[in-house]
Amino acid sequence: MGCIYLITNIINGKRYVGQTRFEPEIRFKRHFWNRSKPFFDSIISDETENIIIVSHGDLLSVFNTMFLDLEPDFINNCEIFGLAGGVSQMYINDDKKRYIKRISDLSYMQKNSDLRK
Repeated sequence: MGCIYLITNIINGKRYVGQTRFEPEIRFKRHFWNRSKPFFDSIISDETENIIIVSHGDLLSVFNTMFLDLEPDFINNCEIFGLAGGVSQMYINDDKKRYIKRISDLSYMQKNSDLRK
């Protein structure tokens, strides 16, 4: 019922639900945050040297925020977006400092573009 009300009012240009401004993207990302946090925590605590994560851009932006140890509300004001097909390289050193060496890098596609012709 809430979804029908919401969709109807957004189609009609109303961007508020009750007295609160409705921000579908923010709520969507908060949902991703809440669902992804246990998975993220298990990855961070894992002793495996290399972990590969394949996902879509919206979830990657939430993951990037988590990796930088920022608060969930950070994604309301700023986004570290992941591009489709982009490769990011992150690591945590022995002192637990977090590094991003590469984010949403697509250069591998350019290097192999000659092979597709």
